Amino acid sequence: MDPQARDENRCSLAAEVLQTRGTLQLRAMGASMLPTLWPGDLVIIQARKFEQVEAGEIALCLREGRFYLHRIVKKSSLGDGPFLVLRGDAMAKPDPLLGMEGLLGIVTGIQRRGSNIASSRLAVFRRLLGRLLCHSDLCHRAALRWHARRGELRSSMESTMKIMAS
Repeated sequence: MDPQARDENRCSLAAEVLQTRGTLQLRAMGASMLPTLWPGDLVIIQARKFEQVEAGEIALCLREGRFYLHRIVKKSSLGDGPFLVLRGDAMAKPDPLLGMEGLLGIVTGIQRRGSNIASSRLAVFRRLLGRLLCHSDLCHRAALRWHARRGELRSSMESTMKIMAS
């Protein structure tokens, strides 16, 4: 089975679990939602209908057989029906319009390295940092390196503490 078909099958199964159980946990993998979501963060998703979501929330969406997590900028409707305008916090431009069939749920919790992270809504500082990251490739790469290095240091410290406790 080719990788694309395997990803589509995984997404289909995860979407079915979310619809059946109402909740799902996924690992964030991309960098489009920096600084709110970092690669490796565990996100808790709650199933939601189009009528239940609001601008400012992070939505789990399915497009072309792939999941993505982006912030809802606006809810609206045209002649074709209701749609969402979404954008990654570190992205300069919004995504193509998303119809209600592509919405799966919203992020209700974020866990980073075992700690719960506060609300997924953007604070002023995070909004400014997100703008900087979306307009500067250098800052974007530096932030990802810093995040990876911080994880390495934390793992090293935890290992040392375990050895000392033994």
